[in-house]
Amino acid sequence: MGKFSINIDNINSPKRKKYWIVNSVLGLVWTANGITNLIRNSEPDFFSYFYLIVGPLLIITSINQRNVEKSYHISYDDDFVKARTSFFKKVEIQWKDIKKIVIKNLVIEIITSNKKEEIKLDLLPYIYVKEVKSKFIEAAKLKNVEINE
Repeated sequence: MGKFSINIDNINSPKRKKYWIVNSVLGLVWTANGITNLIRNSEPDFFSYFYLIVGPLLIITSINQRNVEKSYHISYDDDFVKARTSFFKKVEIQWKDIKKIVIKNLVIEIITSNKKEEIKLDLLPYIYVKEVKSKFIEAAKLKNVEINE
């Protein structure tokens, strides 16, 4: 059947960059607001503590958001389909277990007898999306797996 592998690192999405900047600035502003409220008021109110807790959390989550989903690895060979499309999401399925592959706009659903896995292609450049879809269709036909497009 052959092998197919695509590895793309450092995908920069303008959407992710915008949210990262907005959350970082908002976190800095809220932290500064909480500190100034604590300094000015002899008896700090609820919002002083709220800003001091939520501000740094926004900064931390924005830094983590910047690092998540920056690379794609999608491959298959004679035995396995493997994909890592985000920091948390990994898929590894044997071809013999696959019952059906459903190819939607930016999602490839792999359906086995007991579970359904999704490979999301939303951050992948469009030129690669077409290639990945066509390679999966070709491989599914060779492995006699049902395909829905």
